[in-house]
Amino acid sequence: MKNGIRWFALAVVSAVVVSSAALALQPVTKEQLVCSGPYIFAGRVLSAVNKDCRLTKAAAECSQAQKNDVQLEVVITRILGIRPELASPAMALRVGQTIRPMTVAQTSPYYKEAYDDFSGPNFMGAYDALLSDERVNSAYVGRELLFSGGPAVVRTWNLDGVRWAQDTMAVGTRTPERICHTPL
Repeated sequence: MKNGIRWFALAVVSAVVVSSAALALQPVTKEQLVCSGPYIFAGRVLSAVNKDCRLTKAAAECSQAQKNDVQLEVVITRILGIRPELASPAMALRVGQTIRPMTVAQTSPYYKEAYDDFSGPNFMGAYDALLSDERVNSAYVGRELLFSGGPAVVRTWNLDGVRWAQDTMAVGTRTPERICHTPL
C-alpha cells in the first residue's frame, strides 16, 4: 500500500511539474512592446527629468517599478499607427502636439551601447543606480525617438526602428487577432 501511495504521489508531482513548465511565461518580445500602446509615433524630446521615487522618499518606501521614472516633454513629429480600440478620443494625439509622458530608464552593468536593437536609452550602471538629470538629459533631450504609448506613458526606441515598427504593424494587422496598430 505504501508503494502505491508513493507512486501516486510521484505521478501527481510529475504531472504538476510538467504542466507548470508548459504554462511558463514566455519573455515579452520587442514587437509585443511596440504594439502594446494606443499609438506608435515619432517625436523630438524637449526635456527630460528623473522622477525616481528615491529622490523624494527613503529607498525602502520605493518599489522597483518607481525607480528611474523619467518625465519627458515630447513634440510629436509623425504618427505612424493607431489602435483605435485603445485610443481615447479625449486624449487623441496629433502632429505638432506637445505631451509630457512618463517612461522608465533602464540601467544594467552589461549595457555596452546607449541604443541597441532599437531599444533605449540604455544606461550602464548598477541595476539600482540612481540616474542624474545630466545623464538623463544627455540621453533624451534633443533626440528624435520612436515611441509606443500615449500622452501619459511611453516606451522609447531609436528612430532607426521606424521601418521595423512599420513592418511590425503591417504583419500585426493581417493576423486574425489584429494585435498591432493600423498603419497610417
